[in-house]
Amino acid sequence: MTTESTKSESQPTVEEQLAAEIVKEAEEQVEEQHEHAHEVLSADQERINELELALATAQATVIDQKDSVIRAKAEVDNVRRRSAQDVEKARKFALEKFAVKCLSPLTT
Repeated sequence: MTTESTKSESQPTVEEQLAAEIVKEAEEQVEEQHEHAHEVLSADQERINELELALATAQATVIDQKDSVIRAKAEVDNVRRRSAQDVEKARKFALEKFAVKCLSPLTT
């Protein structure tokens, strides 16, 4: 072997050096894109978490409001029922009072 063939075997050629540089740059670009994608995904996941929390809060509020509406409706129904009973009792006692007044002169 000559010194030239030994030299070419131990040192990479210009094409090999260029190829290695291109591969290195490509790997760096892929790594940068990977990091950027990870950052975007992290931001998106954080936004999703915020929206899920807001949705859960809104759903809890709706449930509380529905409960309040149901309770208010029940209260109105109870007031109506009690009022109707009070009117019925007032009529009954008024009639009894009237009858007592009408009959009292007869008993004396």
